This record gives sequence, structure tokens and C-alpha cells, in this order.
Amino acid sequence: MKKIILYILLFLTASCQRSEIPLYSGTAGIYFEVYNEPTAGVYVRVDTSVLTFAYHPEKTDSIFALSIRVKGDTVPKDRQFSIKVIDTSANAAKAGIHYEAFPTTAIVPAGKASVLLPVKFLKHRDMQVKTFALCIQLLENENFKTDLPQLYVPDTKKYISATVHTILVDDALARPKYWLDGYLGPYSRKKYVLLCQLLDIPVATLNNTISVGTVKYYGNFMKNYLADEAAAGRIVYEEDGSVMKMGDGL
Repeated sequence: MKKIILYILLFLTASCQRSEIPLYSGTAGIYFEVYNEPTAGVYVRVDTSVLTFAYHPEKTDSIFALSIRVKGDTVPKDRQFSIKVIDTSANAAKAGIHYEAFPTTAIVPAGKASVLLPVKFLKHRDMQVKTFALCIQLLENENFKTDLPQLYVPDTKKYISATVHTILVDDALARPKYWLDGYLGPYSRKKYVLLCQLLDIPVATLNNTISVGTVKYYGNFMKNYLADEAAAGRIVYEEDGSVMKMGDGL
């Protein structure tokens, strides 16, 4: 009986030693790890992200940091990885116009399992009427494989690309949820931006819950401003050449 117990202990010891062997060997893999926050505090992995300049009219550029992760063990040396831009779509963003061109290689630092790839987007007038797409693909090289082409996302019950990430960029300021024509008049981008600048409020204000009384105050403020400008010989016009007006309910 003692011999049987001894054999069992020897077997368990050997099993524990074997479990210390790394589960992953060979060339490491590389993939995108980007999350969106559709609801406060809830993060969902995505292969498409959205960047808009609409709520920050003062900005002329914006940096989007793409998270890239390594599959496999870390190593004590820098490792270069390769990327390329897929620009075959009709709405493909153009380097030098919609974003700053970036190198086709980057580095995963020694001892690290992830890295951020910063992409600098440039605001351009045509973004007000069109959404542009920047598609970035990870490529295999001597350091990394791209053998994880897709990932399953339980939250959405869908598969997403792990090696291609698309960033949609625009400057389209849509009519906000709480824009009331009776006080603010017909919606226009120019009027909305001017209102926010004069009142020093965030552009997202009228998309958040707001009282009717506050919207009426905004309307009266703008009405007085437009009247003062007109009296000084500086009539404010809309983009289409018509005189900017507020609502009839004031």
C-alpha cells in the first residue's frame, strides 16, 4: 500500500513539473485590442471606432491611440511589427489631408505585451458632409504572426476582425436632440456653433436633458445678439446667404 502511495506521489510531482512548460511557443502573434463604451461603464471590443470633431469645434486635429496586443510571452528586446493602410474604399481617408502619414513599422518595447499606435487626424472641411474611413491592417513579419484573424465578442454575439481596424472620422454636427425650432429657429450648423461659442457651453449640451426654460433663454440671448449685430451694420448670415433668425415663439 505504501508503494502505491509513493507511485501516486511521484506521478503527481511529474505532472506538476510538466504543467510549468509554457502553453505557447514559436513565433508570437499580434492583434488589435480596441474597446468602445456604448453605455457608461460597459466596454465592448470592436473592430471599428468613431472619431468626430463635431463636439470640439475649436480643435483642428485629434490623436486616436490604437491598442495593439501581443499573443505569447514577452521578450527582453524590442520587436518590430508591420502595418499598412488599406485605402481602396470610396470614402478612404487621405494622408496629408485627413490624417498625418505614419511609418509602416512600429515597435513593441522590450518586456511589453502591448503598445499604443497614435494616429493623428486632421480636421478638413469636407468632413462636414462626408465620413472618411482609415483602415489599418497588421501584417506578418519575422517577429509576429497574424494567426488570430477574428475574435468572437459575447456582448454582441458577432465575430470581429482582430488584424484590421477601421476608424471613421467626420465633423458632422447633426441637429441635437433638444433643439426647439420655436425658440431657436431652423437648425443650422453655423447657428449652433455660434450659440455654443457665445454662451460658452459644450457643443453636446443640447443632446443632454435640458429644460425648456433654458432653451428659451438661449433663444432670447441669440435674438438679442443678432439684433445688436444688425444695428451695428454686421448682419449675421447663414451659410446659404439667408439672414440668421431665431424662433417665432420668443
